Amino acid sequence: MEGSAIKECGEPLVEIKNNEYFIIAPQYYQQGIPGAIDKMYVREGVYKRLVKAAQLLQKIKPGYKIVILDAWRPPKVQESLFNKYYTELWERNVKSGAGLTPAEIYEKTQQFVSVPSLDKKKPSPHFTGGAVDITYADERGNWSTMGTGFDDFTEKALNDYLERKQTKSKLNETEKEALENRRILYAVMKEAGFVSYREEWWHYDFGNQFATEVARANGINMVVKYGLVKDLSNVKDIKEESVKTSRTDEPKRQKFFSELSR
Repeated sequence: MEGSAIKECGEPLVEIKNNEYFIIAPQYYQQGIPGAIDKMYVREGVYKRLVKAAQLLQKIKPGYKIVILDAWRPPKVQESLFNKYYTELWERNVKSGAGLTPAEIYEKTQQFVSVPSLDKKKPSPHFTGGAVDITYADERGNWSTMGTGFDDFTEKALNDYLERKQTKSKLNETEKEALENRRILYAVMKEAGFVSYREEWWHYDFGNQFATEVARANGINMVVKYGLVKDLSNVKDIKEESVKTSRTDEPKRQKFFSELSR
């Protein structure tokens, strides 16, 4: 999709910490990806929406928390991830004799890993502070079954893979559980204002170009307010009391849960 014009709002990044709503699990730092950091940052508005999503989740599954796998990325991390996946695809191509050209491999790489673009007119989603990779866990910290692990670059990672599969064949018990968990994750994130990425069940966006283009494709007019964030020079401490859901949210939340239960 061609990037829409960005009207940067100047909103700061805030750190997501382990608390009543979140579990921090920085995947790329744990994997030793060059440039990765052990803290998770998002735009302030994204943080508030994540809190709302976590509150909605806890209405359905008391004690559960959203697990933050990745959020804002330093440019070096995106470059490392893109090059790593491109190399993997090229090696598979050579081994299988598929005969794909470098341009075709490059295009295929972008299906799962964005080009590490520092172009202010079209930055990579994770460079904006408006993209997050998530799952959720129970009260003991056990991650819920989602059908694949994080960064599983196969057809099974598609958001609607299990939805489509059940129309063709019977799902086993693990797949049924994964389908329900994906539905819940999608529902709470959508209600909180995020859009999902079809290729990855764990990826959600708000306020950046990708989120806006998806919204507009569905008839919703939205301004792109999150542009490129190169570093951590604009980070703000956030007060927990400032992000509690207000009473005005209750009618909408009640309607959402009645719809989910049908």
